[in-house]
Amino acid sequence: MLRAALLFLILFASEAESVLSGDYLPVGRDDGRAIFFDAARTRVVRDCDGSDVLESYIRMDFPEQGIVEVQQWNFRAGGREYRVQDTYDYGADGSLVDQ
Repeated sequence: MLRAALLFLILFASEAESVLSGDYLPVGRDDGRAIFFDAARTRVVRDCDGSDVLESYIRMDFPEQGIVEVQQWNFRAGGREYRVQDTYDYGADGSLVDQ
């Protein structure tokens, strides 16, 4: 049990590092945040209904709060519909923030 917990923590820490260190390209700034998208992890994936969606990761830096938020977005064909699939918040030290 302890081995499984340690393995989970190691894998989780490496996943957090990879999410934060993507190939992020700047999109813009507004209200105290900088917005980026991860060009390297933008790809077409199969959605649960069988349709193709464009998956991308969006990073928002909030320097005043010391928070970085990474969201997984799925875009439908035509680019007019999207949903936020997952959201991860990290503190200034790179550790996951309890939501």
